Amino acid sequence: MADVVHIRRYHDRIVLDWRLRWLLAVCLTLLAALLLWAAIQNGPQPVTVGALVLWGYLFILLPFERTWSVRRYYLKHEAEYLESRVTLSDKRVAIENSACQSEFDWKLVGIVVYTPDGLMFCNQARQVLFWLPKRLFEGNSLREQVLDLATRNGVTIRRLS
Repeated sequence: MADVVHIRRYHDRIVLDWRLRWLLAVCLTLLAALLLWAAIQNGPQPVTVGALVLWGYLFILLPFERTWSVRRYYLKHEAEYLESRVTLSDKRVAIENSACQSEFDWKLVGIVVYTPDGLMFCNQARQVLFWLPKRLFEGNSLREQVLDLATRNGVTIRRLS
């Protein structure tokens, strides 16, 4: 379940660029502060209260709600999440599980996202192809070898903390 939560979190972060996230956060926080100041000066108005509640939801509750919904979905559809074998060679990437087999060139991998929790492989449209969790890389140099292989094949590596 933790892997599914990590995939969702990091996918959200690469789809919505950090600069845009910061710009939205700063603008919305300034707007909330302005509305709060107006509420103090003129008394609370329904629009002001609504905007402040929306700000609280977006910045405080939404991250928890997204994690909770991913976990709930996983528990309901656990059978859909199959254990897969990923084979990386110099020219090809192969994914195999009990439902299907897929093999493609490295050129279809658009980005590898290097996170503290694992490596996420995405296509050019930022759709997740597969996830290699951190537990696969503990006590070995496999992560560096995978990143080196991706770099040699022209795949962009993006680091997220």
